[in-house]
Amino acid sequence: RFYDAKYAEAGLEAFKSGERAQFVEMLKAYNGGFSKDQALFDAACGNGEFISLVASDMDCAGCDISETAIILAIARLRMSAQVFRCGIEELPHWLYSGFDYVTCFGSIEHTFDPKRAFDKLMRLLRPGGILLLTVPLEFEDCLGDISREPFGKNNERFGTEEEWKILFGAEPIHAKVISGQRPD
Repeated sequence: RFYDAKYAEAGLEAFKSGERAQFVEMLKAYNGGFSKDQALFDAACGNGEFISLVASDMDCAGCDISETAIILAIARLRMSAQVFRCGIEELPHWLYSGFDYVTCFGSIEHTFDPKRAFDKLMRLLRPGGILLLTVPLEFEDCLGDISREPFGKNNERFGTEEEWKILFGAEPIHAKVISGQRPD
């Protein structure tokens, strides 16, 4: 309900971030650019902001738990991508092994089981695919802690870089980004 209210209030400006363009460039540089035969899945896609930046370069899809966000994403993307309502932990098996890139920005820490959500995201990747994921970093050991913010926001976990690496078994490619690469 928190996210539906946030998206209803702010519309396409909700959770707007200049970081998204930076992440597009990071993915392009990391893999030598995009091609039309590639596919990207944006988990917790919100109003479709990130997908809108790459939809002309490849096939895109995304999901979000907020019905309002999905309605906004459909309006923004105008059939250039498929988006649907679904939580990360409930991603359907028919999506597995279908994507060269999977992105998840600042959302996995809100899931009830971040490790299970991470495993679901990894299953979406084709062999050799790239997962780009952001998580909140703290400087003290605290990954097990759950804090509740005002307005009924979902659980949010914070962890040090080392704690996230242990949980996910991944190496960071940026101070704020943890990347996992599915083996070939």
